[in-house]
Amino acid sequence: MSFRLELDSVNKIVRLSLQGEVTDEFFWVGYEALRNCCNQYCPCRCIVDYSEATKVKISSGDVRYLASKPPIFPLDCLTLNVAPQDEMYGIARMFQSVAENRPNFLVVRTMEEALDLLELKSPKFEAIEVRLDT
Repeated sequence: MSFRLELDSVNKIVRLSLQGEVTDEFFWVGYEALRNCCNQYCPCRCIVDYSEATKVKISSGDVRYLASKPPIFPLDCLTLNVAPQDEMYGIARMFQSVAENRPNFLVVRTMEEALDLLELKSPKFEAIEVRLDT
């Protein structure tokens, strides 16, 4: 399991791409990376991309707990989850249904759908690093 953080600084979009097996522990590492990225770079839109996830082992309890926490990004920030796998799509939709007051959290199946919603043709993502609190 690994992840990649990228930023399109012109359009102020951060993308977190998760690869491999996504477990509860890994889910929280990604959450911390996004939280720290938001603090360091102040992007105004976010894509969490599960396209390269091979297996998903996230408990519904952790999803509900995360949904109860204050959002990382401001409420007017569009946050998109790209979840092509049925299981990950279901988990993202569960989060969407239990997270209150997050009208700008959307779940899509493809990166093309995400870019269409962001009205972007050719974003220029560059790798970034953030400090992870341990």
